[in-house]
Amino acid sequence: MNQQAEADFETADRELTRVYKKALDGLDEESVKKLKAAQRAWIAFRNAQAEFDADQQARGGSMHPMIYYNDMAQLTRDRIKQLKESAQ
Repeated sequence: MNQQAEADFETADRELTRVYKKALDGLDEESVKKLKAAQRAWIAFRNAQAEFDADQQARGGSMHPMIYYNDMAQLTRDRIKQLKESAQ
């Protein structure tokens, strides 16, 4: 289950990279700078939030990685949706 959760996250992360690059296309220089800053901040948030959630639910337990990667995947899918909506 841990490996599947990680694989699901990796799939979502690849999709995020594709959508993010598409979102950058056509933006002016100032907007590119702001989106890049927002994305860096969002990645830091995603990673910290997933670690917090996993720690709260399964600190040191065998389910910790599954919870962590499930959260990473869900937060990443949410970000994909946000980027797609902002590009419209």
